[in-house]
Amino acid sequence: MNDAGSRVLVIARGKTPEVLEAHAEDAALYEGFYPGAERRVVADGEELRSVIRAGRHDIVHLLGDFKEDGSLRVGPGTRIPLADLLALCEDAGVKLLWLANVQWFDRGDELPRDSAMHLIITHSRNEYFSSFLRSVLERMSQGVPLPKALTETAPEASGRPPKGFPGILATGSPRQQEVFLPGGEARGLVRKPIESGREIEEEEAEDALTQLDSAFDRARADPENPEQVQAYYTLLFNSLVYVPTAGPSNTGPAGEVGLRPLVLDPGGTPCVAMFDRLTRLAAWAKREVPFAAMKAGEVIMGLDPKLGIALNLGTDHFTEIQADELAARGS
Repeated sequence: MNDAGSRVLVIARGKTPEVLEAHAEDAALYEGFYPGAERRVVADGEELRSVIRAGRHDIVHLLGDFKEDGSLRVGPGTRIPLADLLALCEDAGVKLLWLANVQWFDRGDELPRDSAMHLIITHSRNEYFSSFLRSVLERMSQGVPLPKALTETAPEASGRPPKGFPGILATGSPRQQEVFLPGGEARGLVRKPIESGREIEEEEAEDALTQLDSAFDRARADPENPEQVQAYYTLLFNSLVYVPTAGPSNTGPAGEVGLRPLVLDPGGTPCVAMFDRLTRLAAWAKREVPFAAMKAGEVIMGLDPKLGIALNLGTDHFTEIQADELAARGS
């Protein structure tokens, strides 16, 4: 999905002038970055299902007559519910489904967070959408992970939409894998965070920079300065982080106590999600989720050496650090 060779389907259901015009505009943008992108206009739900099932596409960009609940009109009095549409694409191996002209969507809290597929819903398509889509596709085709491409293009992904940009709702791709972290202990639920028997209090305002944010900004501004870069990693390894987990504490293969963190693949490489503030975890999860509170270094040292980390998803300071980089900095 993060290179120019990804298989892309730009598909429209319906033949209204608005849908066909948007379909042509979006398809032309995809073709500029993904030369093999396919254009299709389908007549009904049966043809839509057939095309998606047969194509084995990495990216499906869909336009049509959507309702506020995300369902798609596929014929007179006939609609495909959003849940069925998501299941159809996930079963077909789609990595990114972009619903490009929903216009209004009121079911964000009901979107799944345990899907292996990225989902973007454009709920306010306006005159800036084409430039926004072009910027996202340019970054993705160059290998930038989708969450980072969205955040770099429009900080709306972190809850602060820039004036004039189209409204989007994006979910990541949590992938619950059998990863066991020995010694980890589930601390509570993010809705009522508890650590060591007391409520965790966060003194800083939700939108304030953390120490990690500031260190990250300094390292990003001067990447050739080894002292700045290493200072960031030293602070990271010694920082308390909140790790969403697949459930409460349990036992591993040898009977040891530990936990199973959620594993994501925001850029095609498996990573463990972690956040340096509970409010950031809550904003990303959008629902009650178990978590562990540990030093980042303890989490990293206990992971499979092939796993990286995805830090502060959905914020301006999201960063994905690959396993080899973690190993080099932690040694």
